[in-house]
Amino acid sequence: MLKRAAAALVLAAAAVAQAAPTTTVTDVATARGTIRIAHYRPDIPLANLYVMSGGDGVLRLQADGSGTGENFTFSPIIRIRQALLDAGIAIVMIDAPSDMQGGIPFPHRTTAAHSAELLSVLQVVQQRDNLPAWMMGFSAGGPSVGNVAIATPRATPFGMILLSPNTGVTPDLLDLNLEALQRPTLLLTHSQDSCDGTSPANVPTIMARISGAEARRNVVFTGGSFGTRGGGCDSTGYHGLGGSDAQFIAELTGWMRTNASLVQAANYQGLWWRSPAGQESGWGLNLTHQGEILFGTWFTYDLDGSGMWLVMPSGARVSPGVYSGDLYRTTGPAFSLSPWSGTVGVTSVGSATLTFTDSNNGTFAYVVNGISQSKPITKQVFDVVPSCVVGVPHASAPNYSALWWASPAGAESGWGVNLAQQGDILFATWFTYAAGGRGQWLVMPSGQRQQNGSYAGALYRTTGPPFNREPWAGTVGVAEVGSGTFSFSSAEAGAFAYTLDGVSQSKAIVRQVYSTPQTVCR
Repeated sequence: MLKRAAAALVLAAAAVAQAAPTTTVTDVATARGTIRIAHYRPDIPLANLYVMSGGDGVLRLQADGSGTGENFTFSPIIRIRQALLDAGIAIVMIDAPSDMQGGIPFPHRTTAAHSAELLSVLQVVQQRDNLPAWMMGFSAGGPSVGNVAIATPRATPFGMILLSPNTGVTPDLLDLNLEALQRPTLLLTHSQDSCDGTSPANVPTIMARISGAEARRNVVFTGGSFGTRGGGCDSTGYHGLGGSDAQFIAELTGWMRTNASLVQAANYQGLWWRSPAGQESGWGLNLTHQGEILFGTWFTYDLDGSGMWLVMPSGARVSPGVYSGDLYRTTGPAFSLSPWSGTVGVTSVGSATLTFTDSNNGTFAYVVNGISQSKPITKQVFDVVPSCVVGVPHASAPNYSALWWASPAGAESGWGVNLAQQGDILFATWFTYAAGGRGQWLVMPSGQRQQNGSYAGALYRTTGPPFNREPWAGTVGVAEVGSGTFSFSSAEAGAFAYTLDGVSQSKAIVRQVYSTPQTVCR
């Protein structure tokens, strides 16, 4: 397992090293006009870093992503830009608003209007790449970022990074209600910073006042260089951590990686089972997460021990981390019919509520035919677990974790297959119907990647203790009943070929889309 994890890390590092950054300049519409941003994006971004500059805030961003303003030329982030891109960090440089190209007045940095402007930028970029998000304020940009971090409801996830923040010009960072700050916060300062408006002596006060932050850290730099301008107020001096790039990059990227889960909207897509892991091996719950809806397929056993699957097609978000919906049991045409057609019967049998403590742990409560139960659940891990987020493009080597059905979409509504991919293993759970129309489910727990890029493995049918047995214990019977192969023509389409109970067939399949934005695992 350690060897496999190490190999995964090497592959991830190689993918980042080969990234081809792109630059996009956008004028984001705000209530006051526009605000220009330059988005420097690696091929496979791991996080978004939004940068509010110091001084008068003017970058004078050009169409090619360069900047002619002094704040761009002397920006510490522009100085280390390539190293951050190589590490998978996308950078969003934020210019002064269109009506303040002569400079952002200090009083404006702590207004509600300015907070809304920065939030508009965050929303536009996150719609493209909903990644762990961090807002950085350098020097006079510190009050700007502190203001939006406090004013924005915590339900909008992002963290705060303060680099040599201004504490000497009113209104400054210390004039904000720092006690209300709950976001993870990294404070980077230099012990010899003597730039106007910055005082290392105020750092203990800042740290004491942000004690309510979800996570906080102050790194005090001691090395580096004085810089080429008076007081070191440029990217080569103490104020911009000049001469300390290796430590600067390591502290910044290390913090962002370590605390990524705190600054990203939770995503629950995946294969789940009873917690602690393995305690009730034999049943599971597949969840597909799109928009604010969870599509759940529960694979368990009826009162006679035969396989039974129930579906929650529309688990709606009722509060943060809580989703609830009706449970249904269906009957339909036998899987072997070709063409597959006939009546799919749908019967409501109860309801389910999923309550999550984080992206990997939660509680599954349900009522089925009057029987009420609740179980702690956790994501099932069988190989290298991908990161699943919304609103991002597929990687060059797509991950196929999703809910799939017959192509064209909706052509054979009533059956489907859940795919969970970790590393080179595809775990497939196929929910369909037996000869008599009764629902049945088959599982391919170890679909191995083949040289041609397809995934193949044995299909099994299981029997087990009834779902309502408490504690859930007994024998799970496993019978090999065939084999399956999944091949893909793109990230969104493929084919499912199988032999089941002596019947061999193949079906074109596509990802099922029922809401937006979709979740992409990679």
